[in-house]
Amino acid sequence: MMIINFMKKLINIHWLIKYYLIAFISIFSIAYFIETSEPKVNWLLYNNDLENIVKSAILDSDCAILKKEYNKEIKENYRKNILGINVRKDNKSIKGLNLLSYLKHHMQSINCSLS
Repeated sequence: MMIINFMKKLINIHWLIKYYLIAFISIFSIAYFIETSEPKVNWLLYNNDLENIVKSAILDSDCAILKKEYNKEIKENYRKNILGINVRKDNKSIKGLNLLSYLKHHMQSINCSLS
């Protein structure tokens, strides 16, 4: 009986609200999926040793090496802007040039602190 009453109330909601609700949920679920997925890195933009070091550190869950590479990447290639957001020094916007987010993702997945 409760299910029937719920369905009657659901039918009485305006059709536009239903579609906006579906659109809102689908857009934000896609955005959440993109933000929580593993970033892709184009290793051709970095030296070969770095790829081997980072991948072995991820497999071994070695927080010390990941922190060292994270801090090295921030010091060499990033600066803070007026709002305190890390911005690349060279202002390049190349797909795959995101080692910092790759390291941060894996550090969070193995419960390493960033500091």
